[in-house]
Amino acid sequence: MKQTGLVTDRIRAILLAAVVASCSPGTTAPEGEAVNGVVLEPATATVSIGAAVAMTATVLGVSGEVLNRPVHWAVEDTTVLRVAGDGTVTGVGMGTTQVAASSGGKSGLAQITVVPTAVASVHVAPTHVTLRLGQKGQMSAETRDVSGNVLTGRPIVWTTNNANVATVSTSGLVTARAPGGAIITATSEGKSAPASVTVSLIPVATVLVSPASQSLPVGQTTQLQAEPLDSAGQPLAGRTVVWSSNDHAVATVSGTGTVTALSPGSASVSATIEGQSASADITVLGLKTVSVTPSTLTLPPLGTATLTAVVRAADGSIQPNSNVKWTSNDTNVALVASDGTVRAMAPGVATITATSGSASGSATVTVKLGG
Repeated sequence: MKQTGLVTDRIRAILLAAVVASCSPGTTAPEGEAVNGVVLEPATATVSIGAAVAMTATVLGVSGEVLNRPVHWAVEDTTVLRVAGDGTVTGVGMGTTQVAASSGGKSGLAQITVVPTAVASVHVAPTHVTLRLGQKGQMSAETRDVSGNVLTGRPIVWTTNNANVATVSTSGLVTARAPGGAIITATSEGKSAPASVTVSLIPVATVLVSPASQSLPVGQTTQLQAEPLDSAGQPLAGRTVVWSSNDHAVATVSGTGTVTALSPGSASVSATIEGQSASADITVLGLKTVSVTPSTLTLPPLGTATLTAVVRAADGSIQPNSNVKWTSNDTNVALVASDGTVRAMAPGVATITATSGSASGSATVTVKLGG
């Protein structure tokens, strides 16, 4: 019995056994035209592990007519494939093997490849996760066949639709990057399943305002700082601060935390961040005096000199950072710059005044030729 080069010694042995079986007393073919060949369909096939394919064997006579003869089936490697008496083959393990059908001393072959069971669906858990900024969360994916049975050892590809909000590693570990939402998808063999991720900010537990108290003379300013902290006392970045004063007649505060003292008294300046607040106590001192030195000055026309203003609060303390405004009562005689520099213009007498809040002091400037 001559076969193609694909027929191994093992197949020859299998076919020989099948032929002998087909000629045994219990299975003698009906008398009639001799068998010329056996044709298997399909000649090649691919089947998943656990799945079945129905093979058909057509027995042909010498003239090519179809004969109604019994057929005996055999498989080259039963660890890969098994075959039933009706020609149904079922995948057992991955690999490629041959199935043979014999009748009347003739045989036909088909080559069957067994592949892993196809992934029919992917299941992701959890399907939704909420993370705070910087946190991580582990997702898992399970592959299943068409019957819902779990399939192991299948590669999973993880992707995110918004890496700015959340990234995902090859093992499904999600990292929260920025507030917002993202979809994490697990894909295996063309099948996929999504899970949603919501990233929220770590809540503000407390607010720290510094300095906690400050004394200012009228007209002076100071800068406050507000720092949001989490429940563990760690600073939180990127939060919006809302500043307010409980007495705008005493002190006001800008959107950046700059406090301006307006009149003697006390005020509480608060910083609020995401519903949490803290405050600083502001005491505004009345200005007692503004002293200008020198108190008198004589200059020739176009001559210059610098005056100095010393501001004292009601308690007598010098206030070095007070805002001072300089003015001249006669700019034809003398001009004064914002830093107290006087420039003589023409002969005469002018009064230069330094004002801070409600207090002021002055100096007399005399401009004369040859002075």
